[in-house]
Amino acid sequence: MIAIYPLQTFLNEAMGNMKTHIVTVFLFFQLFSANLHAQVSSETTQVLLINSINQDMPWQKSVEVGLRAELTRQAFDFDLFVENMDVGRFDEVQQKKVMKLYLQQKYQNRKIDIIVTQSVSAAALLTEFYGFFPDVPKIYLEPGANFTVPESINTVTINAKLDYKQATQDAVNLINPKELIVILDTTNDMGRNFYQNLLPVIGNDFPHLRIEKWFDVPTETLINKINNAPSDAIVLFTPIFRKYKGKQLSPFQFVKLLTSDNQAPIFSYWPHQYFT
Repeated sequence: MIAIYPLQTFLNEAMGNMKTHIVTVFLFFQLFSANLHAQVSSETTQVLLINSINQDMPWQKSVEVGLRAELTRQAFDFDLFVENMDVGRFDEVQQKKVMKLYLQQKYQNRKIDIIVTQSVSAAALLTEFYGFFPDVPKIYLEPGANFTVPESINTVTINAKLDYKQATQDAVNLINPKELIVILDTTNDMGRNFYQNLLPVIGNDFPHLRIEKWFDVPTETLINKINNAPSDAIVLFTPIFRKYKGKQLSPFQFVKLLTSDNQAPIFSYWPHQYFT
């Protein structure tokens, strides 16, 4: 039984957030366009996009499409370089070390005019990478609510304004459950960002529900727990990666596996994962 409820509220907010991203990227280019044109003159504008996860994630594809559209609209002759940290399929701490060395070596003789990061891990990587194009304008997309903005006048930070309370309330009103189960990983920056911002809301605003915290649960154990979850519960799935039968699964693939024999409805705050 599959019952995933990214309600219309979620969808509307997600589309609104994407529009906000595009508008803010537009404003960023407006703010720095004169400076950029002066820098590059007749040269090609070099833009580096660093993704936290990989190119298969729809929201990361959307950012790339938006960047290309705005660069084209601005009449820039541009090169867009896209690098993926691939956090989720690989250990985040190790990936930061690998990416620092990789980026430093790859771009040491390349002039970069703008750097854009997508999501928490990429933002953390760039702020820890002090000597990597320190004077270049930067856009941090979805760096997390607790992200500390680097001291730079050429910096724009864009965070989605998802109302966790209202989104959860919509799902609870629809299902009327007695228990709320939260699936979450705390082993990476993205999961820890959910933990820091989501758990206080659930704890404070839904005292009438039993709260089960299924954090960092191994694949087989999590599948069994989902299959045996009571029908009067509702499951909140935050994006997690898992390995199953030798294959690394994306959040899309893993939630399909989880919903193959479940009784408790599952919902998510990330509608783009399920409406593509």
